[in-house]
Amino acid sequence: MLNREFDKLLNRINLHYDENRPPGWNQNINSRGEGMILMRNGHLFVLKEKNPPLLIEYGPRGDSPEGLTPELVVSSSNSFPLPAVFDVTFYPLQSWEFSERALRNFTDFSDMAVGPDNRIYLLSEESRTIGKIEGRLRPSESKIDIRKVYHLPRKIKSAEGLVIGPDLVPYVGSDLKNYNKPNLYKLDAL
Repeated sequence: MLNREFDKLLNRINLHYDENRPPGWNQNINSRGEGMILMRNGHLFVLKEKNPPLLIEYGPRGDSPEGLTPELVVSSSNSFPLPAVFDVTFYPLQSWEFSERALRNFTDFSDMAVGPDNRIYLLSEESRTIGKIEGRLRPSESKIDIRKVYHLPRKIKSAEGLVIGPDLVPYVGSDLKNYNKPNLYKLDAL
């Protein structure tokens, strides 16, 4: 974790995994964490790209998963409680798969972002879409559904980064290596 000025390392959080948890983590090192969001309870969520795509809640050893709610998401009006130890390890507490309906619109996941509405938005490079996770994600659930889907304009290639600005305006970053073409796009409000 860096400070707001990006000039000081505050904490280092290592993510623990083993052969079985989270599922598929050892299969493709390039399909691991594609996005991360911080939670007010000191946990964090990591988005696994594919094979299988997952949303994984991490936290200190012994913590129970609390799931995903708008009230727990770190936004501009609250903050993430830094661990007391500089170098700490977080463990997977829970993982959620995506529903069949969600996977019809998303073949992979490239990034995730918190909107000004404290909702989580997901980006897919391959499917060229942005989706919104509706409502709450409870620890007792096993599947995530994405009900709202927005399609990216054709001009955006290799969409890998997502920020949701004020008034639900998405900014999408491309990782194309052609430096003569735009690689940051401001879209219409969602």
